[in-house]
Amino acid sequence: MWIQNDCPFCQDAQTLLIEKSAPHEIVVLDNKKQELQSLQEKYQWKTIPIIIKEDEDGETFIGGYDDLITHFERKDP
Repeated sequence: MWIQNDCPFCQDAQTLLIEKSAPHEIVVLDNKKQELQSLQEKYQWKTIPIIIKEDEDGETFIGGYDDLITHFERKDP
């Protein structure tokens, strides 16, 4: 997950991942405008956080915080 420290949605996404005990890696993009722009172009996503899931099948784009909630709702009984 790519974030910026001053982003409330990024903080909420981090909290949700911890609550769900989901393994995750955080990359902080503060003062890394060019890297952020590259990621936004790659994933066709204009906001942060930018969340992907990596597993043995490869990489799956999830989206942002609201999309992360939906992702977990689909998996929860």
